[in-house]
Parts: sequence; structure tokens; C-alpha cells
Amino acid sequence: MDVFKLNSNNITNSLWGIGTDFKYKKVTNDEIVKKGYLSNELVYSVTSSLAKSCATLPITLMNGDNPANDTDPIYKFFYDDWNKKMGKIESLEALYLNLFLHGKAYIWETSEFASLIPTEQWVLPSQQVTTRDNNNSYFDETPYYYFMDNGVTVKIPKDEMIVFKYYNPDILSTEEGLSPLQSVWNTVEASNNRAIAEGAMLKNRGISGFISPKATSGNAGAIGFSNGVIELVRKAFSGLTGGAEKFNKVEVIEQAADFTQLGLDANDLKIIEMQLPQLRSICRALNVPSMLFGDYESNTFANYKEARKSMYTEAIIPQSKMFINQYEKKLLNKINNLTGQRYWLKIAIEEIEALNKTPLDLFKELPNNISAALLTDLTPEERKQLILTLGLNGKG
Repeated sequence: MDVFKLNSNNITNSLWGIGTDFKYKKVTNDEIVKKGYLSNELVYSVTSSLAKSCATLPITLMNGDNPANDTDPIYKFFYDDWNKKMGKIESLEALYLNLFLHGKAYIWETSEFASLIPTEQWVLPSQQVTTRDNNNSYFDETPYYYFMDNGVTVKIPKDEMIVFKYYNPDILSTEEGLSPLQSVWNTVEASNNRAIAEGAMLKNRGISGFISPKATSGNAGAIGFSNGVIELVRKAFSGLTGGAEKFNKVEVIEQAADFTQLGLDANDLKIIEMQLPQLRSICRALNVPSMLFGDYESNTFANYKEARKSMYTEAIIPQSKMFINQYEKKLLNKINNLTGQRYWLKIAIEEIEALNKTPLDLFKELPNNISAALLTDLTPEERKQLILTLGLNGKG
């Protein structure tokens, strides 16, 4: 036990860096993917859930003042198949995931001939896209992007690339875009270390307790079990307590015996309890409510519904507006110039269930005198039906 306590304390020190100064660490794309998304359950859960929610947000392709018809070729281009491998939802999920992990995302729009309406659009892995220009001016555009495709370099003109990125105030950085995980990377690494520590505790903790003969008087119990009895007791105890189906059951034994439990100490429990603060930190970086990701102690929102509403208003819709702004600017405006139409994207707020008001919400918004008058003018049966419909518990 002394050896394990020493290891546990070492792990705790590495989590928080006790005795060392805080240092900024630039996160590479490879680290973000491997140590963050692929290895950290908190990062995976929050980023993948947010990406799926953004990808499935109801968006209407408009043409002028009316929704585009499903026979419209641009309608098919946007809703049906983005390319020969992926559709709209799959592609947008990849786009948002790239954006949340790397702070930048790319769509390559391709057409059969130059200057024609695009026929396919591909979301490219952000870590495989680079630039090779030597421009030092803030105002210069990148003329070409280079995509590494299985060892082959694809040169893409800037007019064919739609770039989405978060502003990076680190002007010394050669990377465009700022990953939201950069600011909480110390927390991500601490979370990984906590998971390793938990695994070490489960692996090294061993037995949960000792059984010894109960002393009837004096020091009789100190004699212990005989060698022949020990193995029988081990098998009997394992048979009585082992197996998930025996969880929380009570067993009766014939002979008196003592059981000494070996529990986790306070330092071990602190390591396990670190997960909630780490979850909250990652959620704050992506501006989503931690209540939706297992934070059972969260008191920021009165209920789950409020948290869901906040996720849409503070995270999903703003991210989608960023996508719409760039998509219209770089692609739909090009299509409009070629076709003479006026395509644009509109978020269908009325189709978002989390933002829809219930009858009870509408009733509560009425002035007190009007709501009271409504209840007063109703018959007892009508009042009863209204109360049941609205879910009111007050007296009519």
C-alpha cells in the first residue's frame, strides 16, 4: 500500500504541476486529435455532440423570398449529396468538428470546368491543409492551399476554397485559426492524467478486505485460520460475494468472522473528484452548459430544458451563423452571379424544439389580469381541461 500511495501522489503532482511556474504551451494539430479527441472522453463527448447538433440544425435554402424548390439543382446540391461519398449532415459534422478541434475548417468546391457552378464540395481534414506563400503583409491573400492526399499534394486556388476560422490574436503564430481547446489544454492533459491515475488505482488496488476468525474472548482471534481452512474460506467467500447478480444482496454465514475493508484514502478520492471541474472547464471553452454532459452538481440552470435552450442560443446558432456567413459569401454569391438567382440560407428557428414555447410558457407571459379573466370565464370543466393541458398545479 505504501508503494501505491507514493505513485498516487506522484500522479497528483503531475496533474497540477506543484512547484513549477505556469508556462504557455502551443498545441499541435496532432496533439489535439490524438491526446484530445481520440484519448479524452470529455473532449470527445463535448465536441462531437456540439458538432452533431450544429450539423443537424434546420437550415432552409432560400431563393429570394421563398424556399428553394426540391427540383432546383442548387437545392439538390446543398441538401442531397455534397459529394460522391458524403451528404450534407455528415459533411457539416466533419466541418464543425474540424473547427472546434483546430480553430479552422475548409470546404473545397469543385466543378467540371473552371468558372462553372460547383458540382461537389468536400470538407478537408484541417491538419492536412497548408499554405506555402511567403507573404508577410496582413492584407495579402493566400493564393493557393495545399492538401496532402495520401502522399500526393493537391494544389487548390483560393477561389475554390471556403475557409472558416476563429481569429487568432497570437500574431507570432504561423497557424491560422485558434483552437478553443488551446486555452484549456492544461486541463485536457490533467484530465488524461486523472484517467491514468484511476486506471492505476483499479489495477493496483487489489483485494477489498480481509476475513479473520472472530475472537470470542481475549486474543483467541489472533490465532487465525489454519492453512487447510484458509483456502476453503477463500472459495466460500468468493462464491458468496462474486458476480454482478449478487450486488447489494445480504448473505448469512454460520460461523462468526470479522471483515476488514480496505477503502480508498482521501487523496485517491480527490483524484476521482477532479473530473467535474475539468468537464466544466472544457464546456466553458466551447460555451456549452456542463449540465448537458453529466455535471450533476450544476446549478447554473433550473432544469434541463433551460440548459438545452442555452446551448442553442449561445453555441449552436452562433456557430451556424458563422458557417452561413462564409458559405453565402464564398459560394452562394458566386452561384447567384452565374445564375441570376438570389440564394441564401435561413435558420428555421420555428423548427427547433428546444426554443419553441409551450402552452404553459405562453400562459405565464400573459398579464395576471388577463390570465385570471380567462380562468374565471371558463366553465369548471373547461378550466380543468386548460389546467391539464398547461400543466398548471395552482388553483383555478
